[in-house]
Amino acid sequence: MSKRADGENKSLKKQKNEVKNPHDATFKDVMGRKEIAKDFIEKNIPKEVLDIMDLNTMERKDGTYVGKHLEESFTDLIYGVKINNKEAYISLLLEHKSSPDKYTIFQVTRYILDAWTKLSKDNTKELPIVIPIVFYHGKGKWNYKTDIRDLIPGYYNLPDYLKDRIPTMKHDLVDMHRSPDEELDKYRPIVRLILKVFKYVTQEDEDKLMKKIDQLEGKGEKIMTILEERELRGIEKGIEKGIEKGIEKGIEKGKIEVARNLLSLGLDIDKIVKATGLSEEDIKKLLS
Repeated sequence: MSKRADGENKSLKKQKNEVKNPHDATFKDVMGRKEIAKDFIEKNIPKEVLDIMDLNTMERKDGTYVGKHLEESFTDLIYGVKINNKEAYISLLLEHKSSPDKYTIFQVTRYILDAWTKLSKDNTKELPIVIPIVFYHGKGKWNYKTDIRDLIPGYYNLPDYLKDRIPTMKHDLVDMHRSPDEELDKYRPIVRLILKVFKYVTQEDEDKLMKKIDQLEGKGEKIMTILEERELRGIEKGIEKGIEKGIEKGIEKGKIEVARNLLSLGLDIDKIVKATGLSEEDIKKLLS
């Protein structure tokens, strides 16, 4: 094999790896913005916890606790926050799989243990509370347990001696495809738009995109550009305008940019209507 051919193969392999999970860039970009993440967290954590949590101390943490053994399962985004004036972590975990995985509860448990192990190696004397919130946007209904204790028959009737010796790990689950649109109304307009995009742009749509990359035989630059436009130009512009200016005009422009980029991916108009809230007529105008 020539050096040139070998270089092209490596380039294609790199491109495939970069877009293996196309939602990762969007997830990290939008949820990496503190005001958006704060709104999301406030709407998904019980009031009794919010009462002892100081969200004014919330700061994004650099790094990740996803090791090689978990990178096929999650992308994580970590925020530090004070609970009862003690350091705690909120981990937003983007589930990569397009269908539910019964092993997710064990993977989340391993994630927390890896986090604590890493912190212990950094000479941390106290272990922080870790609140894992799994963000799932696959099509299949999530029928698996989110609490390890529910997998042990009769756990809640066991003597305290045994309960004290059984790990109690659980995670919250935000299932986008099972969340009615009216339930999303509780979020700020720009957060609502982002979540609807996650809801209606499915793994199936992304799989079609990957097939296009395969067919290009090393010429994936065009598809990469489409991805960058959708991930960065489309949604990011809407976010920046919506947050910085705080006006409906900015949000509306963000919707239009998202719609344009979803059209460029060949997404059905009805899905774009649901994802953006624009009318079918408005979207058809973008085709002209």
